[in-house]
Amino acid sequence: MKQAENLAKRMPGAAVLKVMAEDGTGELEGVTIRGQWGEIPDDVAASLQGG
Repeated sequence: MKQAENLAKRMPGAAVLKVMAEDGTGELEGVTIRGQWGEIPDDVAASLQGG
């Protein structure tokens, strides 16, 4: 979280994501935004999930 916070001081924005995937297949099960700083698109988690 601290690294993302520091990165956002130099970039337009940063986010920390929790990505959950199936161990066997690697299929994406879910993405959760754990923290965000600066400008982050509202649909960033949904776009990672293909939605």
